[in-house]
Amino acid sequence: MAKRLSISRATLLFCSTILTFSQRVMRKNPRRWADVFLLISVLFGAWMRFMPTLLTGTPINDGGMFYVMILDLRAHRFLLPAFTSYNHLNIPFAYPPL
Repeated sequence: MAKRLSISRATLLFCSTILTFSQRVMRKNPRRWADVFLLISVLFGAWMRFMPTLLTGTPINDGGMFYVMILDLRAHRFLLPAFTSYNHLNIPFAYPPL
């Protein structure tokens, strides 16, 4: 639960900073609302896309599987293990092509 609160605080801080910046730009030139909207949209989209990745500390999805497979290779002194320990499933480390 504490991690979820820190995400929301960081997101609120990010959004308030962007809104303050956009208000400053709009005061100088009110006709640039489309540019400000585009900038806010791109920054918010990038924030929402990369925030979960930055919080995990390790690669996620397929990148995480390859990372675990590398750790398995190192643990077995660079000999191919029978299975990988990714998600605690018995996924064959090396399997024949279809």
